[in-house]
Amino acid sequence: IKEKGKDKSFELFQKLTQDKKGLAVVRENPKTIPYKNNNVSYIWLSASGAKESINPSDIEILYEEITSFVSLNAKGIILLQGIDYLVRGTNFSTVINTLTDLKDQISDKSNIVLVSYNPDIFDKNQHDKIESEFEIKE
Repeated sequence: IKEKGKDKSFELFQKLTQDKKGLAVVRENPKTIPYKNNNVSYIWLSASGAKESINPSDIEILYEEITSFVSLNAKGIILLQGIDYLVRGTNFSTVINTLTDLKDQISDKSNIVLVSYNPDIFDKNQHDKIESEFEIKE
């Protein structure tokens, strides 16, 4: 989902998780998110070292958490916000390769992954790579 903020993707995530399990990977502390739903789990992308957070440099751990959710929740919904933060913690190539692997992992399942990104943050080549790998919604 191409957006400059995060509201559009989160609103769609809320609608989709009303009757389905959801996993939201977010840049803000989940304790401050007003959306409460027993169907939804959160992962906080943060270098804070907090227990419920994953450091952006630990993209392998994030990948494992997401694929674990997918294996346990057929037709689950995953929201991934903050890919620019992941890029700063690793690099663009690592992030796009991880997202492509994730897309391949869930292609056998009925899960939906929503990836929110701000196109202004990426250069033309990076933006073109994102658009070539994923279906883009504005």
